[in-house]
This record gives sequence, structure tokens and C-alpha cells, in this order.
Amino acid sequence: MGSNLFLTVLKLAIGLQIGSIGVISEAVHSSVDLVASGLAFLAIRAAAKPADHDHTYGHGKYENLSGLAEGALILVAGVILAGEAVPRLLLVGRPPQVGLGLVAIGASCVLNLFVASYLHRVAREEGSPALEADAQHLSSDVITGAGVLLGLALVQFTHLALFDGLTALVVSLWILRIGYRIVAAALAYLVDSSLPAEELAEVERILDAFEKDLLDWHDLKTRKSGSHRYVDVHLVVPGDIQAKEAHRIANAIERALVERFSGANVMTHVDVADRLPDGRIVVSD
Repeated sequence: MGSNLFLTVLKLAIGLQIGSIGVISEAVHSSVDLVASGLAFLAIRAAAKPADHDHTYGHGKYENLSGLAEGALILVAGVILAGEAVPRLLLVGRPPQVGLGLVAIGASCVLNLFVASYLHRVAREEGSPALEADAQHLSSDVITGAGVLLGLALVQFTHLALFDGLTALVVSLWILRIGYRIVAAALAYLVDSSLPAEELAEVERILDAFEKDLLDWHDLKTRKSGSHRYVDVHLVVPGDIQAKEAHRIANAIERALVERFSGANVMTHVDVADRLPDGRIVVSD
């Protein structure tokens, strides 16, 4: 939040001073980052609250709501910037003096690269969608900042104001793309989509590793709420084993999944079955 506030003020002041819509577009981008970081901060605080009587599955989806709100803000900013950039493409006149703009955007790229790398690392460690959305957003800032640098350099060398407007338009389109991706990811978890394919494959691999104890497993269901993963699966055990042994198998599978996916909430259901001579498995009612 501190870095975004600093960059917003710096870019806006220099953008207004030199009259560059490209630099001003980056100032708007950083101001959206500031609001988004604030939303992420509040969402992570809310999501960290333990489960209670009214929220028996916890408060994790506050993080997904934060990602949705952040994506919506980015989309609005992208539309506004595109509307400002298009008229500049037709503007004929003295190009802006871009020397200070190059300094501001260059400093922005370096700072955002550092902060984004840090956020990506923490987001992976914590499994936080709010931090991941913020990290993706700041990573996109590095790319758009590089585009603005190129545009300003072209203005400097060609003395054509056209490149200033073109840069702002490219930045706005990139912002719209990032906003769409963040909104889509947030909605996927809000509507209880399954875990990503690579994580789902890992869950199945762990279940298959217990083939010596199980006859089969089925009805696997997964979802994610904020940074919390939920796994629900039916385990089919031989009908002639004792309840204590069936309980041991279920506990071992739950521990393996929790160790692999830190903090996962795993629910197992034990089904008793018999294997017929022809190899078929018949689950008892």
C-alpha cells in the first residue's frame, strides 16, 4: 500500500507537469493498485477469523470477494483510460517533454518488480487468492510500465505526440485483460469450482497410493474458499476388516492430504464392500 501511494503521487505529479497521458494513465493504474491493496488487506484480515456459528466453514471467501472487487476496479480503470487515450491519437501539436516521465516510470518498474516478487512468494506460501491477485496486478504494472517507457522514448526521439496516446491505449487494453482474468478467477472460486487440474491430480495420486488398503475410492469433491482447500471423498474398504482398521486408513489418508495441502479440510466417508470372484466390487447398503 505504501509503494502504491508513493507511485500514484509521483506519476500523477509528473504526468500533469509534462502533460503526458501515458504517464497519467500509469498514475491511474497505480491508484487502482492502492485501492486494490487496501481491499486485499481488509479481506485477508476478515478471512483470518476462525469459523463461528454463522460461518461454520470459516470466512475464506472474503479473499475471493476482494479479488472480484479488484478485478472490477481494474476493468473500470481500463475503460476510462481507453476513453482518454483515443482522442490523444488524433491530437496534433507540441509533444510533451518526457524526461521526468522516463525517470518516474523507470522507478515504478523497479519498485513494482520487487514488491510483486515478494507478494508472489507469500501468496504461494499462504495459498492466498487475494495476495495472488495483487501480485498479478503488480506484475502487469511492470509490463505496462515498460510499454509506457517505450512510448515516451518514441515521443522523445520522433517528437510525435501520437505515441503518447498510443501508449496509453495499449496500457488500457492490457489493464482490461488483467481485470478480466482476475474477475474470472474470483468467480470460479465463488461458485465452488473444483481445485485446479494440477492440484486435483495430486489429490488423486495420494488416494491411489493407498491402493493396498482400499478396494476403491469415489465421489471425490473439491473446492477452495479463500486460502482454504476442501476435499470430500468416499473410501471403499473390505467388509471383513475391523472398524478400528478402517478408521486408521481414513486417518492416514486425511493426514497425507493435509500434509500436502497445508491447512486443507478433509472429510472422508468409509464405505464397506466385498469383492466378488469376477472382480466386481459390491458396496454394502
